[in-house]
Amino acid sequence: MKSIPELSVETFMRRVVAEIKDARAAGASDPGRIAESLNARGFTTRKGRAWTAETVGKFLKSPGAKRFGLPE
Repeated sequence: MKSIPELSVETFMRRVVAEIKDARAAGASDPGRIAESLNARGFTTRKGRAWTAETVGKFLKSPGAKRFGLPE
């Protein structure tokens, strides 16, 4: 498996969407809880950083999130 920064943007976006859907299914409903879930799974941003409520919130509002089927 490639490390996160090496994934193509499209592959990364699809993976983030899938991870967020999983987090929501497990009960994480707000950006802070979603960030906690992503970090607990070891899933970093493309830059290799930990997720924050702010970065999750920005992602949820991004065109890419909507493009890959993630409702806000």
